[in-house]
Amino acid sequence: MSAFLRIGTWAANSFKYFHPDIELISGTFWELGGAYNNLRADTPFKNLKARCPDTYNWHCDTLKHPHRVWNPYGISKFKIAEELIRLEKFDKIIVLGADTITCARLTHFLQDYACFNCGHTDVDVITTPDMNPRFSANPDVICFNARVEKRKGRFFRKEEGRISPALTLTIAQWEHDFKVGGREETAFGEMWSLTKVLDQDLKHTHPDYVNRLPIDNTRYSYNANKGVDVWVGKDFELINDLGTNPVRKLYVYHIQSGLGTKTSSSQIYDKLLEDTWLNPIFNSGSHNRARFEQRKENRKFFKIVTGDNDMFKLSKRH
Repeated sequence: MSAFLRIGTWAANSFKYFHPDIELISGTFWELGGAYNNLRADTPFKNLKARCPDTYNWHCDTLKHPHRVWNPYGISKFKIAEELIRLEKFDKIIVLGADTITCARLTHFLQDYACFNCGHTDVDVITTPDMNPRFSANPDVICFNARVEKRKGRFFRKEEGRISPALTLTIAQWEHDFKVGGREETAFGEMWSLTKVLDQDLKHTHPDYVNRLPIDNTRYSYNANKGVDVWVGKDFELINDLGTNPVRKLYVYHIQSGLGTKTSSSQIYDKLLEDTWLNPIFNSGSHNRARFEQRKENRKFFKIVTGDNDMFKLSKRH
């Protein structure tokens, strides 16, 4: 199995470990066609081409955009989510990137927030911060809520029924950005388009208003920094109950090591072995016996939730 699919399997398996009651829709961009249509049959991924025909056609059409070569696939996960909400009437969809490992039940995404910031609208999107402060949200750890659309605006049609306003607006913004082809838009793709939508200073009565609920990422981390210091607690969760780190509980470990820029499995495995697996959460970095045992338990935790007992013994031969 290629490194890309192996890491994606970690994301899929870890989410399912903590959410056996929630449907998992996992896929790869290879399934959408184009130059990388080489999906193997021995993976847990379903065929999204049949389930999301609009996305498949849209994906193939937008691949012709001359500017898309710099960031060809990131927006597709949003388009898939938008189509599933519209066609299959989901109430909410949690979007997780392939390089995320779920470490607990994502309670903040699953709660119902009747109103937030405004007494006139429900929560449209629940966001987590990106490691890069330039972006208003992390597009790989985000939850979109859906509702029956009753308003009219530039990008909304009454006949669409159930939609996610945040998704609809972000996709429309992306299409505009890539036609314009600005440097920032071309380089950062869906991250920049999402930021533009979320940063609009609009009143709640505006048709393009998006009601956003940000998660406090200090105590409840959905995007661990590289130096996060947590360990396995009694309830099989990664916590820090000593106050030695701002993070009290880790919900998602987002690898964020630029793996999408790598062109081979060998490069990806080198990055994980020589960088990611050396971070404090996995490596004690000292001869302290207690810390060594903590990190040993942490590694065991990740092997269990990902279903990959060899994830810390990666080989370029895979």
